[in-house]
Amino acid sequence: MLLRLSHATGNVSQVGDFRLNDVRRGVYQEVVEPERLVFTSAALDEESNALFEVLNTVTFAEQGGKVKQISLARVINRTAKAVPYLAVMEEGWS
Repeated sequence: MLLRLSHATGNVSQVGDFRLNDVRRGVYQEVVEPERLVFTSAALDEESNALFEVLNTVTFAEQGGKVKQISLARVINRTAKAVPYLAVMEEGWS
């Protein structure tokens, strides 16, 4: 799959665990080349425990000679410690 996560360790071409950095980890749930990637990602506290977990679905489609990407993210698990972080999250991906 033509997707590069510059700080990730793990193989994006197969289902399994990955780690983005010291404060984020995840699991590739589904990889359908070249059209779809489904993965969970978790923000970690100082003891590497998940504060909250997000289910991410990214789809790719050719449109007018370009690739259209649609990204959906939904919080599926959260702890009490996650409340202040989630309160300041905005819609969108930057």
